[in-house]
Amino acid sequence: MRSCDGCTLCCKVIGVQELAKPKGVWCRHCRADGGCTIYDARPNACRAYSCRFLLDETLDESWRPSRSGMVINADRSRVVVHVDPDRPGAWLREPFYSRLRHWSRTSPSGWPVFVCIEERVVAVRAGGHAEMEARLPAS
Repeated sequence: MRSCDGCTLCCKVIGVQELAKPKGVWCRHCRADGGCTIYDARPNACRAYSCRFLLDETLDESWRPSRSGMVINADRSRVVVHVDPDRPGAWLREPFYSRLRHWSRTSPSGWPVFVCIEERVVAVRAGGHAEMEARLPAS
């Protein structure tokens, strides 16, 4: 299995209720040199989290969140992509956009790929993408 290797983008783009940390802002416990200052006491949400890049060996280094600007959840029922608000168009670049459309087409659940940029949600389907007006459905 891969390691984070200094990447901390999940500490910015994903909200953590236990820490009252909203999406799109750096966690107050994240150090610039790539570490968590409360690592041994971090909440369960952080402790249990692994992004898809860490688990999916088919994704090359261009998919590393610190490089791509995207953290992809490794969820069995759907793909959720959290995009760095400082790089909001990162998911539209290639090879990313084509792969997101492919994942939508091959999803066993039939869900589109959800791209989240802070509170904004875009549904990506095989034929393209569309802004969603509602919040992301619960899994």
